[in-house]
Amino acid sequence: MLDRFASWHSQPLDLPGAYYLQTVDWIFRQNRIATGSFVALGRQLHLERVTAPVFLLAGAEDEVVPAKQALATASLLGTPTTLIQTAIARSTHLGLFTGARTLAVFWPRIAGWLKEPESRSRGAAVA
Repeated sequence: MLDRFASWHSQPLDLPGAYYLQTVDWIFRQNRIATGSFVALGRQLHLERVTAPVFLLAGAEDEVVPAKQALATASLLGTPTTLIQTAIARSTHLGLFTGARTLAVFWPRIAGWLKEPESRSRGAAVA
């Protein structure tokens, strides 16, 4: 699994400015992913078709995606509720990915949760 991620991560999409702005508008302003009207690689994305385990990490001080909105994603997924984990970090949006506390506390927990099926039964947390 780590090899697949490393391969994907090493090949980022270099989007031209106009296309990037259009994509951000579609995702954030028009909320097309949530409504099932976002098209990627020629296919419409439907969150209800996602049935894999999902860990939703939200930032309590996220200025881009409010925690309530991020966690509401769970209701749009086809994933059984027993396979959805949520947590709220005292973090901004960028801090979810670069904050020292978030990296130390939440990301190892998320990795362990994904790796170990028995850890998926743990409850939600705020830290």
